[in-house]
Amino acid sequence: MQRSGKNLAHFHLADSIRLPTDEGTGLIPTVMETLKKTDFDCYLTMEIGFNRRDVDPEVFAKPAYDHMRWLTAT
Repeated sequence: MQRSGKNLAHFHLADSIRLPTDEGTGLIPTVMETLKKTDFDCYLTMEIGFNRRDVDPEVFAKPAYDHMRWLTAT
């Protein structure tokens, strides 16, 4: 990721078991910090909450979005 630098146009984020960004393995903040160091300013996609079929995406989407806004602002 660091070697790609400004060549990155899109980045796909997913926790190992598809938990929201603030409930998973804890690696997402490290990934975001690395992206900031490369001056990444493009698209992020989050794959969250679909580790089983009975999940209501609304339960995960808003908290994950809020957490990502916080991570990208700091």
